[in-house]
Amino acid sequence: MKQLRNAKIITIIFHGFITILAGHGMLLMCISDVIFPYTLMTGELHFDFSLQHGFENLIPWTMLCSFVGKVIIIISLFISQKSWKYWLTIFGLILLLFSFISVMISNEESFFMISLLSGVPFLLYLIRCFYLIYNFRKENNEL
Repeated sequence: MKQLRNAKIITIIFHGFITILAGHGMLLMCISDVIFPYTLMTGELHFDFSLQHGFENLIPWTMLCSFVGKVIIIISLFISQKSWKYWLTIFGLILLLFSFISVMISNEESFFMISLLSGVPFLLYLIRCFYLIYNFRKENNEL
């Protein structure tokens, strides 16, 4: 169980170093997680459901999924009931994966490789987390 806790923390850290390249700038995911509540409160962040303007509309959704996914995983660190812990962890990891995929989709081809390479450690620890969850559930005959 301690391995899973450490893997979740490292996954959150590695997810923070994914590079978002949008518009004329570059941003790390950890910085977007810090400014997300502020931009949401001030109304500077606009959620657009249409993809007519390109994939840049996915960036607010990326920030939302990243922030909520990290909060859910942090909450799962403090819950003692195993079934809730596992399901919250899985849900949080899926949200983090979705935010990574939307970063990859929103990038142009020339910047695609930068985001992909910055996300490789995250992907490796994401796989490790799913592997540890599967093993712990298998050991406890909860599958």
